[in-house]
Amino acid sequence: MIDELLGKADGVCKGIGSSQHLYRQGFISNGPQGALLPVGTGIGRMVRETENVVVSFVGEGTLGEGVTYEALNLSALLKVPQVFVCENNFYSQSTAQTRNTAGSIPDRFRAFGLKTFLANTWDLPSLMQTVGEAIAHARGNSEPVAIVMTTYRLNAHSKGDDDRDAEEVAFFRQNDPISWISEGNNHLAQRFSEIDEEVESYFDTALSKPELPLDSYVGDQMPRRTSARYTPAAGFEGRVIERVNAFLREEAERGAMIIGEDIADPYGGAFKATKGNGQDFPDAIVSTPISEAGLVGVAAGYSLAGRRGIAEIMFGDFVTYAFDQIVNGISKYHHMYGKQASCPVTIRMPMGGKRGYGATHSQSLEKFL
Repeated sequence: MIDELLGKADGVCKGIGSSQHLYRQGFISNGPQGALLPVGTGIGRMVRETENVVVSFVGEGTLGEGVTYEALNLSALLKVPQVFVCENNFYSQSTAQTRNTAGSIPDRFRAFGLKTFLANTWDLPSLMQTVGEAIAHARGNSEPVAIVMTTYRLNAHSKGDDDRDAEEVAFFRQNDPISWISEGNNHLAQRFSEIDEEVESYFDTALSKPELPLDSYVGDQMPRRTSARYTPAAGFEGRVIERVNAFLREEAERGAMIIGEDIADPYGGAFKATKGNGQDFPDAIVSTPISEAGLVGVAAGYSLAGRRGIAEIMFGDFVTYAFDQIVNGISKYHHMYGKQASCPVTIRMPMGGKRGYGATHSQSLEKFL
C-alpha cells in the first residue's frame, strides 16, 4: 500500500491507482461516490452460489447520490447477499450533516425492505457482535442488509478544508479507541509504537524503489484494433432484431446474465430482443426497473467477477444516465487497477436518428462513447 501511495511499480496497482483506486482479489475501490454499489450488487449475484457476501462501504454523504438508491432497490429485488455499511461521521467533507441530509438515515435503507442494524465505533464489543449478526443474516437469507455505523472523522477530509470546532474534534479524539490503544499505559500501546516505527522505516526502503516505466505500460490507447471479428450471419434470414434475439439466446445458454428494463417474458423488451428467451432461461434474463446506471453497474460487477454480463438499455438516448459507470468505471478498470482486472461487459442499445421519435429517442450519441 505504501508503494502504491508513492507511485512505485511494487504498489498494489503498480502505483497507478494511488489511494482511491485499488484492486485486489476480493477488494475494489473507486473515487466516484456510490459508483461501486451496483457493481457490488452484480458481484453479489454471482456469489449467491457460494456462502460469501459482498460488503459495500459508503459514507453518509453518498446518500445524496441517486445511484445509491438504484443499487439498494436492485439488490433487494435480486435478493443479493450484500451488506451496505454506511459510516455516518456527521460531516460530508466539511459541511455539517444537518445542512446536507434530510430525514432519517436508517429509514433510507428500511424503505427498500432491508433489515437495518445500528452500531457505533466507541463500543467495540457491541460493534463486533452487530456486524457479525448482519453478515450472518445476509449470508443465511441471501438478501441485502444495512449497517448504519455512527463514527467520527478525526482528521480533515483533505488539506485545508476543516472548519469544525476544535473542542468538538478534541472530545472525539480523546474518546477514540485508537487513542486508548496508542496513548494508554498498556501492552497494546507498546505494540502500536512498534508498528509505527516499522511503517516509518519502510518509507526509506520504498522511496528507493523504481516507478513503473510509463512507455512499457501504456501502449497504444486508441481503439485501432479489437479482438472482435465480424462474422456474417450465414444462412440467416429475417430481421436484424431476430438475429440479435438469437445471439442473446446463445449467450444465455453459455451462462451470461442479460439485464435490462422490461426484458422478461411475455413482453420481451420494447423491441423484443429477448422475447422467448426468458421463458427458456429465466435465471439469465434479469428484468429491472428504470435504472440505467444501476443495471449497467450490475452487469459490470458480474463481468468483473469473471462472468458474462450484458446490459440492455431500451433506447440509446438513455445511456447518458449510465455515463459515470461507463466513463469512470468500465472504460478504466483494466488500466486503473494495473491490468489486474478485466470487465468484458457488453452494453446493447438501439440508437440513431431519422426514426422521428423526438429529441430523446432519436439521437446519435456514438461520439460520446
